[in-house]
Amino acid sequence: DQIIVSTDEDHYPYWVETPATTDKGLSVFIRPIKLTDETLVQQFFYSHSEETIYNRFFRPVKSLPHDQAQRLVNVDYRRQMAIVATTGPVGHEMIVGVARYALDEETNRAEIALTIHDDLQRRGLGELLEFHLARYARASGLKGLIAYALSGNRGLLSLFGKLGKFHMDRQEGDVCRLWIDFEELSPEAEAVTRPAADRNSGHDRQS
Repeated sequence: DQIIVSTDEDHYPYWVETPATTDKGLSVFIRPIKLTDETLVQQFFYSHSEETIYNRFFRPVKSLPHDQAQRLVNVDYRRQMAIVATTGPVGHEMIVGVARYALDEETNRAEIALTIHDDLQRRGLGELLEFHLARYARASGLKGLIAYALSGNRGLLSLFGKLGKFHMDRQEGDVCRLWIDFEELSPEAEAVTRPAADRNSGHDRQS
């Protein structure tokens, strides 16, 4: 019951892999998601509180079965991307944060979503992952970022504000749409999300 794999191993962005420390002193390892992360993604999901799940999916979700977990790890690193933060040694690591996007081809913006382990929220991890994802989107030639959030999700609203002065409008019900183009980033966010000068592409594999 395997789904069709769209991940292109030749385009795995090794340059994203890096140890990192948040401004609150939390040390993690940042890397792109892999097909082999299915079990780790399920463990991450089952660590969530009901509030975290509702803020992420806008509805109660009780389980993450095999087929849905496979879709979450099955990205092509182009139209879909996911960056994870892990702790622990290789072979015994745990996912503690995920930032992902899907390309909106009409606007050439990345629609992003972020989820942080309940025990590590307010430790700077959301901001760290958001900046890494924005850097990847910029390196990939995208125009900007879009996010959808419940109006009461002050954490995500504050996090998006770390990028600069963003736009917002009301969607159906209690959902808000947020967006910002990379040319509108604050000077601080522009500097930290700027792709390295020696990278010709956000998808080149390091030699």
